[in-house]
Amino acid sequence: MKNVLNLFCALSLMMSASAFSQQKDSVKVDVKAKKDTVNTAKPKDKKPEKIQPFEKVITNKAVSDEGIITVHKVEDKYYFEIPDKALKKEFLVVTRLTKAGAEMRMGTVGYAGDQISQNVISFEKGPNDKVFLRSISYVDYAKDSTSAMYKTVMRNNVNAIEQAFDIKAFGKEKNSTVIDVTDFINADNDVVSFDTRFKKGFRVGAFQKDKSFVNFVKSFPTNIEINTTKTYNRSAGEASPIPGAPKPEVSGNYTVEVNSSIILLPENKMQARYFDPRVGYFTVGYTDFDENPQGVERVSLVKRWRLEPKAKDLEKYKRGELVEPEKPIVFYIDPLTPKKWIPYLIQGVNDWQKAFEKA
Repeated sequence: MKNVLNLFCALSLMMSASAFSQQKDSVKVDVKAKKDTVNTAKPKDKKPEKIQPFEKVITNKAVSDEGIITVHKVEDKYYFEIPDKALKKEFLVVTRLTKAGAEMRMGTVGYAGDQISQNVISFEKGPNDKVFLRSISYVDYAKDSTSAMYKTVMRNNVNAIEQAFDIKAFGKEKNSTVIDVTDFINADNDVVSFDTRFKKGFRVGAFQKDKSFVNFVKSFPTNIEINTTKTYNRSAGEASPIPGAPKPEVSGNYTVEVNSSIILLPENKMQARYFDPRVGYFTVGYTDFDENPQGVERVSLVKRWRLEPKAKDLEKYKRGELVEPEKPIVFYIDPLTPKKWIPYLIQGVNDWQKAFEKA
């Protein structure tokens, strides 16, 4: 009986050990299976990098034009590659009609060659991988940067951010920034299109993006030329003040060709010439808060060419001698001018030349 009990106990222990072994093996398999599941699971998709390598943005399909800001055209996209040295520099932007729209007139203006906007802008890096385009204003001014008045003027005259661009890439040498300007130049804004005053005067209505496109963008050592074709609804304009007068009719569109010149302004600023009411000049003005802190003084400057003597002739100029200017005034005659009138236009300029030399 004792032997039977011993045999039974031995069998029980063997069965328990076998069950434990199977359970242990089962646990091992489960853990391994779970581990395998974790390892073979697909990783979550990462968000695409906002800033791409240069070669991914400016591909081998790019047509590039080097200048103060290099322009890249990749298929139907236009990119500016702005060197770090051009950031925070001031650029003058002048936008003109190169082809005027049919029936789009405002008195004696609204023809090819007429200016439709003018701005001073700068590019600067902002937070969140952005490049900002700021509109620079010189309406209010205080020259003493250490004065409380200067700080007050600056706090109350923050230059507006007109456009924000995502940084698409950095240049190959990491000293330039690439932005996509396609939607900016093929758009309706004060920088590369009509400003508010001319838009109202010409009765220019809603911008028609699907009927507008970029003709070309070219870069040069000190400027960029942007040429676009833009289409707008024809606006009704203001109603007549005469009671019972019919409202202006609205029909059709205006299509124009526009050229925007973005010109780097010189570091060596031009000497100002103050306006004198005894002599007729076109003027530009600003409010100087330093000149008379107890009041407001409006300062007017004349618009003029930058006529300066050559450095080697400066002493002769000071003695009152006639010298050649560093950069002479150049007149361009429209190629569509009737040929019979061209000699008389040239003669008129040369006749005035004598008077200016005396002056």
